[in-house]
Amino acid sequence: MFAIHEELRKDFPQTGCVIQAYLFRTEADARRLADNGSRVRLVKGAYKEPAEVAYQQRHEIDKAYVRILRTLMEGEGYPMIGSHDPRLISIAQELARTAGRKLDEYEFQMLYGIRGDEHLRLAARATACACTPPTAPTGTATSCAVWRRSRPTSGSSPARW
Repeated sequence: MFAIHEELRKDFPQTGCVIQAYLFRTEADARRLADNGSRVRLVKGAYKEPAEVAYQQRHEIDKAYVRILRTLMEGEGYPMIGSHDPRLISIAQELARTAGRKLDEYEFQMLYGIRGDEHLRLAARATACACTPPTAPTGTATSCAVWRRSRPTSGSSPARW
């Protein structure tokens, strides 16, 4: 994965990658990615992996998520927090503040239509948030690759969410 990512970034420096907090290897992966200035989306992980390679309990996954997020916030990259969990979002904001990050030096990424209250709360704070539809547009074979990005500016209305 890293060789492909690094090669792509030579021509497309904004290329990012996704890492899953529930995998044991991800903490080491995050250190490597944070050191080279990458855009990194952190998610909990959605697939059932064996106990030999992944945390199985929710509290273990959450603790790993926070450790990895701290690494990303303290690094040189651009962390993208993939979570709808208000507690993890709050922790992410505190880690960003502690690391001295400005609001435009990280972002939240969520599925459109899930926890719309969080989208509005983040927009009201002028925090960067990207929303993606959970399915392809009706009548197309396109995968979930349509992004609606919004970086509200001072005085903008969260109603556009």
